[in-house]
Amino acid sequence: MKDIIMTLVAGLLAYTGTNSPYVEEHVDRIEINEYRPAAARPQTLYQVIFWEYKEHVPYYNKKTGLTKYRSGHVILDWRRWYTGDPVPRYDHRLKQYIFMFYDKRSKVFRRIIAHAYSRSITDYDPEVYDQRRHPTALRRKLR
Repeated sequence: MKDIIMTLVAGLLAYTGTNSPYVEEHVDRIEINEYRPAAARPQTLYQVIFWEYKEHVPYYNKKTGLTKYRSGHVILDWRRWYTGDPVPRYDHRLKQYIFMFYDKRSKVFRRIIAHAYSRSITDYDPEVYDQRRHPTALRRKLR
């Protein structure tokens, strides 16, 4: 509840023309993923994943020891998402999705602007899967 109130207050400040209290980021896609693992750990995990399209991304293959370069979407960063947390909304003026939330990890308000928004349900963790293809050391994290 406290996060929602702080987000609303910060949103009002941003719309009234005062200095924006947000750290603003631009990503290509925002995905809210519902990860439902197998019966070994039946707890559902919700996460917000921020994706970016990159050209010539190095993908390391552990079996062959070779690195190939491909183009595609890679994960920038992710945050835990709880039911009842804010969801991205479509801004018709900007023709983009805006996701505003309080980032507990960095202790700042974030305003994420994206071209696309999706929701998914998977039986695997997309972030862990992307780590296998694209090392986290090469990721551009959220500021």
